[in-house]
Amino acid sequence: MDFSSIHTMFSTNARRFHDEIILWHRPQTGARYAELTWGQLEEMVVCFASALLDMGFAPGDRLAILACNRLEWLVADLGTLMAGGADVPIDPTNTPSQCEYILNNSQARFIVVEDSDQLTRLTPCLPNIASLEKIILVEGSAPSEEAPVVTWDAVMQTGVDKQSALSEARQQRMQQCDPLNLATIVYTSETSGPPKGCMVSHQNILFLLASIDALHNIASQTNLSLLALPLAHFYPRVFGYYYNLYKNIPLALAESHDTLTKDLRDTAPTFFCCAPAMLEKVYADICEAAEKGSWLKRSLFGWAVGIGRNHAKRVNVQIFEPLLNRLLYRIADRLVFAKIRKRLGGRLAFAFSVGAPLAAGPGEFIRGLGVKVVVFYGRTETLGGTMTTRNATRSGTVGKAMPGFEVALAQNGEILIKGNNFMGYLNNPEQTEAVLREGWCYTGDKGRWQYDNLVLSEYRNDPVVIPGNQKNYRII
Repeated sequence: MDFSSIHTMFSTNARRFHDEIILWHRPQTGARYAELTWGQLEEMVVCFASALLDMGFAPGDRLAILACNRLEWLVADLGTLMAGGADVPIDPTNTPSQCEYILNNSQARFIVVEDSDQLTRLTPCLPNIASLEKIILVEGSAPSEEAPVVTWDAVMQTGVDKQSALSEARQQRMQQCDPLNLATIVYTSETSGPPKGCMVSHQNILFLLASIDALHNIASQTNLSLLALPLAHFYPRVFGYYYNLYKNIPLALAESHDTLTKDLRDTAPTFFCCAPAMLEKVYADICEAAEKGSWLKRSLFGWAVGIGRNHAKRVNVQIFEPLLNRLLYRIADRLVFAKIRKRLGGRLAFAFSVGAPLAAGPGEFIRGLGVKVVVFYGRTETLGGTMTTRNATRSGTVGKAMPGFEVALAQNGEILIKGNNFMGYLNNPEQTEAVLREGWCYTGDKGRWQYDNLVLSEYRNDPVVIPGNQKNYRII
């Protein structure tokens, strides 16, 4: 599929699949999932883009998004790109000072803020952010007429009123977008010092989408994914959202980390994007439920887990499994694992995992359930890297180079990647030159080769906090 930009990809597929379901979301906390078609989503995106144009949003302008995963996040993202701008996702767990730095560094003119609580946290910083002109508040009301705050509903109503009059201007913005234009600025999670803004082009993202598809080629409509990682980070945005738009695969937005098991059951996805801690959360929930059963049920569960782990180990290293072992696994699957999979929606076949290595216990348990774990390694700066596949994976490794990428090890073991490197750090040419050398991106991580697969031996564990989760773990 040949697209010149993210918004042309979206608009083209919205026309092709106008009446098909593309998104599941909970309209309010705890509500039942609601479905949204391509056509309905496109109508909202067009309204938001039209409202931005009406408010003076210029080509190349930046709009920041300070919110958890929700429908309005997607609309603001796609609408900004349609209006010819670039967006700046901000992790909702960032401190006010971190938000202030990102907004100043990116020179964002607009920001979408989730609710009054986030606005209250941000308000003391506003006098220090000279570029910021307009705050779009998703939930709540504007504190005063003097404040530069407008509600989401008011913005969308402006879009409804103006979309016809601004149709030609909107089309011109879309046509003028070059594949090399800036699409987003993704800020790294640093343990020391200010975050660095990774500039990513439309071409960067489209290249990665094509690479993922060449490796996995997930069928459209017969699959459904659950997005549980924050869209403020690059990996879930591409693997768990843009790829769905690229291939017409419906996606559901998980409500929170704490409701992950319930969200899996309610949406019945065939795959989901996660971090290892999320798989560990599923594992812990299942073990906790098993412990509440009778002695017989606990014993049966323990026996089945042992059978499943033995099966997973043999599959992992591709050792022949004796007939008796296969028979025992089928029995364990029928008596235990099939029921557990039903609790997870009944259709879960695989998971995309990124970040710290998945611990052996939970990993073998998940694979023993019959759910394959696809592991990805990369940095925001490399926009891709290595990945296992559903049919070729070894526990403890992060796979081989993805199509279109090259991976090498320096003499000291540092991992080098090239093929689709980012545009550089915003306002930081010295740091850019330090990581991009002769076409290679120096990741700062170290690794070694094992059976032609990359094994991470040392990596920078930038902390990322998922709301409701007490663990910190790295995602890009």
